[in-house]
Amino acid sequence: MIRTALDTLQQKLSAGLSLSHSRLETLCLLVIGIASVRTVNLSHISSEMPTQAKLESTYRRLQRFFQHVCLGQDWSARLVV
Repeated sequence: MIRTALDTLQQKLSAGLSLSHSRLETLCLLVIGIASVRTVNLSHISSEMPTQAKLESTYRRLQRFFQHVCLGQDWSARLVV
């Protein structure tokens, strides 16, 4: 079920964002994770992510996403329109 939601969200967001496949997947996992665990704590989100990677690796992946990706202030406005 999460894979279906992930694929659908990636498809919708890819039209409005110019991110690489892995960064888009990470963004979608963040959105789904926040909705699932109802917190923005990265350690909680990483523990719920559907991946075979170690918990520490997943946590670091989320940290790197925020460290290197700059979406800009109006990225969500382009998705809504």
